[in-house]
Amino acid sequence: MTAPSLRQTQFRLEEHFKALSRSRDCGSFPLFALEHGLSARELKPIRTLLRSRLGAGSPSARHWLLWVIYATEVGYDYAGDEYWRSFESETPGWEYHHRSSLKAWFRKFQRRFGGVEPSGPWAEHFSIIAWPITHAVLPLYLQRQFAKLLFDLRFRLAARATLDARAVGRLLAVHASHATSRFKAFLEQEALTGQIVVALLGGGQAEGKLIHSATLRRIVADLEEVHRARDWLKETQRVVSDGFKGIGRGSGGLSSRTHTGSPAPPDTSRVAICPNLLLRHAGGGTWSVFLEVKSFRAVASLSAELHSFLDRTRCRLNGARDLKPAGWLLSGDRKGALRSWPDPDSPLVHFERSDPTMDLLLESECRLGSGPVWLFRLGSDGVGRNIAGRIVRPGLDYIVATTAAIPDTLGGTRSCDLDCEGVSAFRLTMPTLVSPAMTEELRALGLHVARTIRVWPAGLPGRGWDGEGSGEWLTSEAPCFGIAKDHAVEALIFRVDDGPETIVQMDGTNDPAFVRLAPLPAGTHLLTVRARRSPELERVAPMAAAEGFVRLTVREPEPWTPGITSHPGLVVRVDPDDADLDTLWRNELSLFINGPEGFAVTLLLELRAADGRAILAEEIGPMNLPIAPQAWHDRFRRFLEPESRVWRYLEAAVCTLTIKGETLGTCTLRFEHDPVPLRWLTTSRRRDVVVRLVDESGQDQSRHEIYVYGMERPFEGAVLTLEAARAGCVVEPPGGLYVARNGEHRDAVVVGAALPRQGFQGLGVKPRFPRLSSSPRALAASFRLLGLWCDARLSGFLAGVRHRQVLDAAVGALHSALCGKNWARAERRFREQPESLLSLEALVASVDKRTGFGTVLGHWSKTDETAEQTEAWFVDAAARSNVCQDRDLSKFAFHLAREPLTVADHPGLDALLAKLANKPATLRGARLLALLSDAPRGGNVGSSGPRRQKT
Repeated sequence: MTAPSLRQTQFRLEEHFKALSRSRDCGSFPLFALEHGLSARELKPIRTLLRSRLGAGSPSARHWLLWVIYATEVGYDYAGDEYWRSFESETPGWEYHHRSSLKAWFRKFQRRFGGVEPSGPWAEHFSIIAWPITHAVLPLYLQRQFAKLLFDLRFRLAARATLDARAVGRLLAVHASHATSRFKAFLEQEALTGQIVVALLGGGQAEGKLIHSATLRRIVADLEEVHRARDWLKETQRVVSDGFKGIGRGSGGLSSRTHTGSPAPPDTSRVAICPNLLLRHAGGGTWSVFLEVKSFRAVASLSAELHSFLDRTRCRLNGARDLKPAGWLLSGDRKGALRSWPDPDSPLVHFERSDPTMDLLLESECRLGSGPVWLFRLGSDGVGRNIAGRIVRPGLDYIVATTAAIPDTLGGTRSCDLDCEGVSAFRLTMPTLVSPAMTEELRALGLHVARTIRVWPAGLPGRGWDGEGSGEWLTSEAPCFGIAKDHAVEALIFRVDDGPETIVQMDGTNDPAFVRLAPLPAGTHLLTVRARRSPELERVAPMAAAEGFVRLTVREPEPWTPGITSHPGLVVRVDPDDADLDTLWRNELSLFINGPEGFAVTLLLELRAADGRAILAEEIGPMNLPIAPQAWHDRFRRFLEPESRVWRYLEAAVCTLTIKGETLGTCTLRFEHDPVPLRWLTTSRRRDVVVRLVDESGQDQSRHEIYVYGMERPFEGAVLTLEAARAGCVVEPPGGLYVARNGEHRDAVVVGAALPRQGFQGLGVKPRFPRLSSSPRALAASFRLLGLWCDARLSGFLAGVRHRQVLDAAVGALHSALCGKNWARAERRFREQPESLLSLEALVASVDKRTGFGTVLGHWSKTDETAEQTEAWFVDAAARSNVCQDRDLSKFAFHLAREPLTVADHPGLDALLAKLANKPATLRGARLLALLSDAPRGGNVGSSGPRRQKT
């Protein structure tokens, strides 16, 4: 039987998609090109014919729909590494400029049939390949992660009254902890992912309405072929179907409609994000102040806009100085040290930019209680927890922080210090019997002695119970409380929020009573407990009824994911929490593993290629708990020493670090190459290192700027053509810096290559700068190029060692050009003989022969002053010595002398260097001070070198 022609197939598929578009509920659910309905046997001749026609010229616009389906099929098989490399290897004759035609045809599909349109930051960066990968619905490389995420969230999905597509998509996006960057990008398309979940879990009627039946069966079949995904998916379907009895039979049980019009403001009434203020003993009677911030995942689940805001906006804690990375509040509960007491008039969390809903939420839910007194109860774990009600109990220990004067007449107090500016503190030990006088003094201070009816969590205790009526439970738990009394009580009256009262009669004994509540919905609830005294006691000693409150914070249960600190037996923390493979391999990851002291854990590192092929699987070795970041750095540095592992790393796309603790459990961390639209890839070819440019940005190819700078001449660049860079270049030993720009996209990598000669002489490099100009404009360009060297990724043989040698030599050459050859010789002599008085005198004399500026600086004595205080002293000294009256210029010289690697992006760099050229003594003086201040006491000043600031 003759296969149909391309023209006939094109016509048949156009009619198929027209009918499919009409069947969709008024366009509320978009079409995907993967819904073509063709079998594998029907696809094969179409591929063959398209390739043969391409051999005769460009892809024909008459077959545009077939090319859309062809590209989508490549996207479905996409391995997550390089789309175009796979496409071109399967499509002989395909050229770079054909990409724009393909994008235009996908847009035509979107306009004609109501096809899905890629959205989100990933789609903006990968503007062409986002189309075929999005139209592939769920590419094979994402299916395992998708099935695992559904399995983790199966109980949350089952608890929903209806499966609303957008809400489900947002649920997946918020709770995808420790996911790969590509999977997170896929989940950003919340409407799309939610629709897939509804189709997978919604039952019979959903199958034919949301996604074409044949396409859905194909995805499910492929999911079942993925290791373990079959079991995850079946268990998820079972749990959700149990929760949705009869789904698909009613009118409102299934929702996938895209709502139009202005969205209603999100309901924040069920969000509990109020941070907790904690004290921890730092030794010597000093306590450190920490802010424990609850995860903002519940906030992110309110709307896609809030999720995007939290995922892309940095924040700062009220009282801390550092900025937390974007997404910091979405990766579990967080703790941050405070260096100054929080301002009660401001929220405890600040974001870099404003969002109206978030601002309102922070104003109402993220505030410190008003002062001037704050009370902390010391627990048996040595942690002080803030007691919002300022209630003290007999026999317990407290720390009282205050911005007012510390009372000197109150008994039971002793001094203590907080490692925090703007507040004083004292320790308060309550006696078992509190006198009326002490009660009155405490009341004057703003503290109240507790009543004599005690309420506490019984059975399964509430998380974070502070001992004074505040704790956390899950929606799946029934909170239980015990009540003890020390006087005659006839009955206890309970009430949850504004619900009905429940009366529990009490007997005449002193035995505690126990009360169990029904499971509560997520949010914050108030349990009121009121005691009704017996009539006999009331007649003898009348008084107001005792009343207490319990604040119950109720949240949904969190699924366990590898690497979070709730792992049983092991506490694993990583910084940064979203580190990629390059960060790990540069040994810039801080890893902390806590557990029983002396217990041995085994660390296994595995590298895999983009196609899943195993490259390396070796043990880093057993290590005893606890493992501090420095111990990890030392051990991993020794692991990286063999050259063979360098070559393995160059081939890897994914790395997993498994921490095996036997009875303590196992924790797995995943690191991947975080792909960007324009990126350099390094691979090994026998003993050569090959660097190759990948451009998936969809930008105009005529705008490319591609350069290579050798390590032996770091400031002399050569231009690379786009064709040569895409084909791959062998890195000439000892290596170099490769830079590529295309519009807003840029990537830079420093690649090391082995020298052909053997021995230690082949390990290092000797950079030279023979043509370094001293003109301000040329120097500014050199500093910007130095910034590229500094910020570039590292890859290849001894890249880290050689990179440092290049930076050191470049800084020395730039200082020589700015300060003069005489100064350069004096500084070099001082470095070689740092303890020589003659070398120091020569250095001081080289600062400025006209004034005594060098002598003034030479008499500077290193103290415990901060860099800011030293800078202020230097600026004043330059002005007094009549060397530089321009304070901003003196500050710039101080910064340039101490941190030369960070000035590339300094505003007005060209103008400042031009001014500094007329006042070289200012920089020479700043350099002298930097050499003296950077050296440890009694240490070797000559060891001081440029420091690299990490951001």
